[in-house]
Parts: sequence; structure tokens; C-alpha cells
Amino acid sequence: MRSPQVAPAILSQFANYNQENLGFAIDALLKDAGRMSILLDAVEAGRVKPGDLGATRIEKLTRSADATVRVRARKLFAAAGR
Repeated sequence: MRSPQVAPAILSQFANYNQENLGFAIDALLKDAGRMSILLDAVEAGRVKPGDLGATRIEKLTRSADATVRVRARKLFAAAGR
């Protein structure tokens, strides 16, 4: 589903997910550049911690095919010491 409401809906319940569902939620947010951008917004706002993502998912963001996401993620995670 490519609805623009998906990422905000996932993030609205982010704090309530158990570990397994947290992984599913993050993976859903990594499906396309639009969702990745919203995920990066949440990381910048402190609603999602870099540690919640893990190294593999951070690498996916920092190596995104979308240049805007890739550059933004590299700056964000470099500042976070990742």
C-alpha cells in the first residue's frame, strides 16, 4: 500500500509495539523514499531512537537509492555517532 497515511499511522503507535512488531513497523517505513523521509523526521524529533533501527537499517537509509534520503541520513546518523 502506497498511501501517504501509512507512515504517520505506524509512527503514531511506535512506542506501543513489542520488539517483533517494532521490526515489522520499521521495515514498513523503509519501503520507499517517502516513508524513509518521515522516519528520518521522527529520528530528528527524538520519537525514534537510532538504536531502535539497528545498524542494518541505518545502513539501508545511508545507502538509499534516493539521494535526498541518503544525504540526510548520512548527516543525521553521523551527528548521532553512527
